[in-house]
Amino acid sequence: MINDENLNGKEPFLKKENQLLFFLNGEKVIINEPNPELSTLDYIRSIGLTGLKRGCSEGACGSCTFMLSSVVKDSKTDTFRIVHRAVNGCLYPLCALDGMAVTTIEGLGSIDKGLHSIQERISENSGSQCGFCTPGIIMALYAFLRSNPNSTQKDIEQNFDGNLCRCTGYRPILDVAKSFANQSEQDQQELSLPPMATIDDKKDDTQMICPGTGKPCNCKSKTSHVSNNNNNNNNNNNNNNNNNNNNNNNNNNNNNNNNNNNNNNNNNNNFNNKI
Repeated sequence: MINDENLNGKEPFLKKENQLLFFLNGEKVIINEPNPELSTLDYIRSIGLTGLKRGCSEGACGSCTFMLSSVVKDSKTDTFRIVHRAVNGCLYPLCALDGMAVTTIEGLGSIDKGLHSIQERISENSGSQCGFCTPGIIMALYAFLRSNPNSTQKDIEQNFDGNLCRCTGYRPILDVAKSFANQSEQDQQELSLPPMATIDDKKDDTQMICPGTGKPCNCKSKTSHVSNNNNNNNNNNNNNNNNNNNNNNNNNNNNNNNNNNNNNNNNNNNFNNKI
């Protein structure tokens, strides 16, 4: 694999006519008269490196992401340097790889040869569910960190705009990615949450934050968002209902007394008739 140390400010190789020359996971690849319509994704998968996945074929999901390293000339110093970037293999033509270096998930690390630290943290923190998007996410993070080793958590999070997780497992993935960030004390401070609304009978006029809407409100009773007038009306209705129940009970008692008197009269009449 080429790097800035062995480049020494000089162009590493010269291309030949009708010949495609590039590096794949550190090995030189030469293709004579390559197919100009073939994508990088199709070629890499055709040779058995299936870590890159075909998802949308439109460069939107990021499942086919690999790292592309290219040599650029610095106009100020008149020397060459290497630039690393994440590329969607479904859109990048194979012939455009001429003179560049490609790194896929297989070249980054494996169980047999040893995992990269990004792969290890993804595995240990449950950042992979179905695993379809995982290689592309790992390569996007790796390429970003190679070019931005001192990036913050915010920078890393914004870098994942081009990678989708169909299992919606973004939280552990972002936690792993942010663990590689170079954070300052200010960036590490957590955002303060709005205070919850509390009930204070002694301070009825205190403005509080509603837990449902997050906006200022005046909660003056234990029943949220119910006015005092409604409470008074409810209390009056309850009292009226209680009075009606008492009246009904009294009427029932009177009816029972009348029935008892009638029964006594009937008994007396029967006794008189027998005499």
